[in-house]
Amino acid sequence: MKQKFLKIVLPLMVIVLIVPGYFLHNPVRTILSLEKLDDYPLYSVTYHGGYWFDSFLKKGYEKSPYWLHLCYWLEGKSPQLGCSVFASLGDESNPVLGRNLDWRDDPTLLLFTDPPDGYASVSIADIFFLGFTTKEPSIRNRLALLLTPHIPLDGMNEAGVSIGMMAVNRALYEGNPEKTTIGGASVIRKVLDYAGSVEEALELMDDHNIDFSCSLPLHYLLADRTGNSAVVEYVEGEMEVLRSEQPWQAATNFIISETAAEDISGYCDRYNHMSKVLKDTGGVLDMGGVMSLLKDVSKNNEKVKTTWSVTYGMSTGEIQLAVGTKYDKIHSFRLDMLE
Repeated sequence: MKQKFLKIVLPLMVIVLIVPGYFLHNPVRTILSLEKLDDYPLYSVTYHGGYWFDSFLKKGYEKSPYWLHLCYWLEGKSPQLGCSVFASLGDESNPVLGRNLDWRDDPTLLLFTDPPDGYASVSIADIFFLGFTTKEPSIRNRLALLLTPHIPLDGMNEAGVSIGMMAVNRALYEGNPEKTTIGGASVIRKVLDYAGSVEEALELMDDHNIDFSCSLPLHYLLADRTGNSAVVEYVEGEMEVLRSEQPWQAATNFIISETAAEDISGYCDRYNHMSKVLKDTGGVLDMGGVMSLLKDVSKNNEKVKTTWSVTYGMSTGEIQLAVGTKYDKIHSFRLDMLE
């Protein structure tokens, strides 16, 4: 009887006690890695394990219960974004992407990921979308951290590819029945996880229909450590790729591909100022110079405020981050880069 008990009950105990622990191990480690870095508040999280992104890409959001859940979290919370992004590529040893997210004071998360089937990366998310406030995070908030790989707004991977998004007045890239459909933030995650260069990123960005209904219409600026860059826009169902002939590139909140060169200076003062500085310096700005330019074009008024300014060193892996226009308090990080 005792032997029968051991043969039947002990395996069941192993299943009940160990198997759930195996599947919960990485999620628990991820949640416990939450660290508050700044009273803004600014947090950091190290995501352990994968986050079902490859499966999501194959199914598309229409067949993904996860996507419906994420849209529930984001419903009614889409921001009226400003934003400035530029690539300083004149120094071949230290190309840098700079980015301002312009909206309002919101809880901000610096996220480190290293999926088993992709590149390690660092990205930034506005976690007001997930219910975070200035108060101590609740259990519900902490559980929501498991969604954060799916809502990046900019980032850089270990291969030296960086990307940032900006809102525009419209973007359309849907309707191909042979492609699955993903959202605007998923484009950034796909580039960070799988692109080893700008060229690879452009191919990956063309693989899916893109539905911006859970965010705003967007366009993107991406660059890599070899000095390549591109602005990607979705106009009338077509993907427009704009490359720069200069060792720099900039974008804000208007559709560049529809704007004549002689008219472009009339659209955005931030774009004009970034372009002038980058042209005058030949696109040679170090991390401090990039942050200084981000400060120049930041916003701090009743309608909109720069939530964060970040610089990504695409060769060095260096990251500098200022939140809430507090440029006297720069947070420094580093991502280990591939050789």
